[in-house]
Amino acid sequence: MTFQSPSPMAGKSVVLLINRDEGGGVEYLAKVLSSELQQQGARCSTRFIYPDGNYSTTSKMRRVITKIGMVRATKPDVLITFQPTASAVAAVAGKVSGCQMLIVHQSNSPVKSHPVVRVIDKLLGSIGAYSVTIANSRATLHEFEHYPKSYKDRITLIEHGIPPPQYALSRADICAKFGLPTDAPLLLMAARLDNQKGQNLAVAALAKLPNAHLVMAGSGPEKYNLTALGWETGVLDRMHFLGHVERQDLMDLYRASTLFVFPSTWETFGLAAVEAAMTGLPIVSSDIPALREVLTIDGMTTTQFVESRNADVWAKAISACLNDASLRSRCEQFAEIIQDKYSERRMMQGYNALYAELMQ
Repeated sequence: MTFQSPSPMAGKSVVLLINRDEGGGVEYLAKVLSSELQQQGARCSTRFIYPDGNYSTTSKMRRVITKIGMVRATKPDVLITFQPTASAVAAVAGKVSGCQMLIVHQSNSPVKSHPVVRVIDKLLGSIGAYSVTIANSRATLHEFEHYPKSYKDRITLIEHGIPPPQYALSRADICAKFGLPTDAPLLLMAARLDNQKGQNLAVAALAKLPNAHLVMAGSGPEKYNLTALGWETGVLDRMHFLGHVERQDLMDLYRASTLFVFPSTWETFGLAAVEAAMTGLPIVSSDIPALREVLTIDGMTTTQFVESRNADVWAKAISACLNDASLRSRCEQFAEIIQDKYSERRMMQGYNALYAELMQ
């Protein structure tokens, strides 16, 4: 996908600033944007405020000061950020370095951000420190409904774009690679192991689904607690922690799995769920605004939405999907529709129009 006419970003220096590398949707989006900008002739680098490990409050402040100094020394033409902390750092650093453009992504629900960070973000956006704020869904836009007009006037909607799935390994080969059974239903989750993502609910439901196995692609702080819960409920032998999974392997896992389970407590988009839908994998998902929006197109959906946080209800919904003989074929038909809706082409059209407008 190449920008056909001379790009306003050609020759520009761009720094993409991210809180930390968690191998999730934010990092994926940054990689896509960086690749496209480089094709347009921009010089891009991606930096993490907290590259690895855990940080005390003091060490976090040191990292913030270090990154402000890095940006000041780099003197980028454009700063692109993906979380509120990175946005605040970029606003200060951009000011002292003479940066022309600050593009801020709202990848966090504002009510889920730290209260201090939320106040700082609202203040910076309201006084015009951000060139533009990008929301990735209408549900996210709605969360800023009560913000000051000066903040809302700079918000624009650009939905995520995802390339169509491509597969490298057969079901037998991808199962062999990760030690998964080929004769049992595979319930796949692709997300960092975190309270937000609700893996504990899936583990509790697994206890009521005696033949199924739960496959968790991702790493995070909840692994110990999930392991303990699996032991307590007697399902640890049917739980598979895969850790970080490369994108190609994840595509093959989508195709090899029986069902995608996504019990998140909140999302601004839900990129993994959309990816799963693009592969034709049936989905059982939390009934929250962002997921209801992105997994429903023109009133059509093949997702089983669950409003309850009760494991019995989730187990019942999962069981119903596992026993629906025609569900997979319906999902494969829907996959073509959702691939078009959330194509990289559409997303980049939105970004390229935005770059042209901001660089006038």
